[in-house]
Amino acid sequence: MYLLKLYTFSFVFFSVILYTKADPALKKTVDQFHMLLKYSGWKNLKDLVSIKLRRETHYVKDLIVIPTHRNKCHQKIRALTVCIGCIYVKFINKISLVISNILQMCQKKILEDLINGCICTEELVYILTLLIVPLTTLMQGAINALNSIRINSSLKFANRHCTISNLLETFGNILEILNYKALSRDNVSTYFWTLNYIDSFIINTLNEIQAVTNIYCEFVSYDTNDLWNNWVQEYEAFIDHEDSSVFLKFIKKKIKDNVMTVIKEQYLQLGFIFDPITEETFAATLDDPIELELELAINEEHPAIIKIKTSESFNQFNIGLH
Repeated sequence: MYLLKLYTFSFVFFSVILYTKADPALKKTVDQFHMLLKYSGWKNLKDLVSIKLRRETHYVKDLIVIPTHRNKCHQKIRALTVCIGCIYVKFINKISLVISNILQMCQKKILEDLINGCICTEELVYILTLLIVPLTTLMQGAINALNSIRINSSLKFANRHCTISNLLETFGNILEILNYKALSRDNVSTYFWTLNYIDSFIINTLNEIQAVTNIYCEFVSYDTNDLWNNWVQEYEAFIDHEDSSVFLKFIKKKIKDNVMTVIKEQYLQLGFIFDPITEETFAATLDDPIELELELAINEEHPAIIKIKTSESFNQFNIGLH
């Protein structure tokens, strides 16, 4: 049923958007699009070779380098929207496998050592809600912002059915789902429920990613587990400590650094601007400078947004998520 919904989303998105004949773009639209492509990040999308739309292959390099005629502007915006979607999905694929490995650690630990297993689960929730969710929100905003350069009523309809956008939105909604049955140190079953839910969520996400990328994205060959494998090798080579809590803190730091890199290279350097007041993403316009910097504050001392109920009778669990 889950995959059926996926293919339904794909059909609607590509039927309405990609097969809709586009009128010539306004000069203002073409100028903004040309200006956006001057941002350095577009030339660094080297992980993606091409995308397929309407049974036609579009090579990323050609989309960026070849000058855009106003009759082809809307088509190129469509294609590049799918390009960044593919890039984002690739990251979600890798980080989901990292989450899966951490999940397995927590599942094993909670059966062997309840207290440390619960702490592991809390750290996993922290990683999802305060590191991954904010990033996927920016990614979804970037996709919508690029699409919004061309004003089209059918676009607004089809955006709701864009498979990649829906995938990113699902990550954004995980906080609400997890809070539905908040972790409670008075009720250990909530920890088991949370681990089982995240396990199911990751499995569905990986299945959806596989379906989407097989149809639309052609990547340079890569190892989907390279993030996790590289971090484990680095830990074993430089940190002489067998305590799993130390390893988890190391991995959390690596995830945070990786998230910051993705924001810089695949968001800011593509010309996307985040408005902290409205919490919306905008594509840079002719009035915006090319050189943009954004410091994303992720406060390590801030407790996780996820609710964790405590009581005086469970003082042995009184360990914060920082």
